[in-house]
Amino acid sequence: MKVSIVRGGGIAGLVTVITVDSASLAPEAATGLRARVELAGRPGPTASTTS
Repeated sequence: MKVSIVRGGGIAGLVTVITVDSASLAPEAATGLRARVELAGRPGPTASTTS
């Protein structure tokens, strides 16, 4: 799961993007990330298959 946080605004209109990939985290941290995303009401995309 990848989660991106986009922050922007202010007078200068600067935009900052932070992306976290759960695959790069320790298992406990990845589980915590997934739980927080679900609590936020934004579950990740459903699994899909490609041909």
